[in-house]
Amino acid sequence: MEATAETRLPAQATSTGKRSLIPLALAIIATLLSAYLILRIQVHAVDPGVRMPNKYVLAPGVTGDIRINYEIEGAPPLPVVDGYRVIRVTPSRRVDTSSPMLYGKAQDLFMQELEDGSLEELDMHAVSVRKNGLAGDDNEYFHKTDELLRRNANMEALGLLGPDGKPPLGPPYELITIRENYK
Repeated sequence: MEATAETRLPAQATSTGKRSLIPLALAIIATLLSAYLILRIQVHAVDPGVRMPNKYVLAPGVTGDIRINYEIEGAPPLPVVDGYRVIRVTPSRRVDTSSPMLYGKAQDLFMQELEDGSLEELDMHAVSVRKNGLAGDDNEYFHKTDELLRRNANMEALGLLGPDGKPPLGPPYELITIRENYK
């Protein structure tokens, strides 16, 4: 018997009906994975933009490590004067504020208050270290290793360590080190 066109059509129809969905599923998964990776790369490559600049006003003679703690409940907000958030640093070299930490690029000013009350702008080379982080993180700045160990031991004694054995992360902070007698 010869096969006619009519008898071949049903056979072809059944073979296309049995096509595997695996290649289609793999193509969809590859497309979704590619889109996910592109979005992740874009998130890290995005410029945080421009932020309001800070004006750091250091009390007379203040040098060394300065710590600004942001988002501290009950602390005063940073005043805004002439388009700058003003951060007044007292001899304690610690500032607590309820204001949020701002991220992005800005032309910050570092001013040293003189004995007569006038302000003198610091050379940017006088600002030797600048770091942002979260209180309690492993990268938090300590002068000596024993300070870090003492902090962890105190937190453990008070039952303040998290389930992972590390201190819980606290509010954001900024560390600045001002070189002494820099001109």
